[in-house]
Amino acid sequence: MRRAAAAVAVSALILLAGPTNAAQAAPTGEGSSAAVIGPGAGVVITVTGVVTEGVEFGCRILVPLTGNGGSGYLLLGGPPLKMGGTYRVTGEIRNVATTCQQGTPLAVLSAVPV
Repeated sequence: MRRAAAAVAVSALILLAGPTNAAQAAPTGEGSSAAVIGPGAGVVITVTGVVTEGVEFGCRILVPLTGNGGSGYLLLGGPPLKMGGTYRVTGEIRNVATTCQQGTPLAVLSAVPV
């Protein structure tokens, strides 16, 4: 019975993850890891907000000043940013699963202090 349950669990994980391609992997922030679960959304946006620590170690979240970002944006890659600093960040929305467990993944293209 345990083998059957384990096989079902592994099959479900494989189906949820889908095929992956290492060449499509998104850059990651310190302490985070990402696995591609589908093609990147590819939408490039610019957001002004405050950089905060995520709930998981090494995760950086950009909380928009306008309040339109939901749970904020998980910053993937990019230059080191000061916690509590306000930045105008341009990045590409990514469709990836991360260990950070919060924010919309955003691959940072540029970040300018405001």
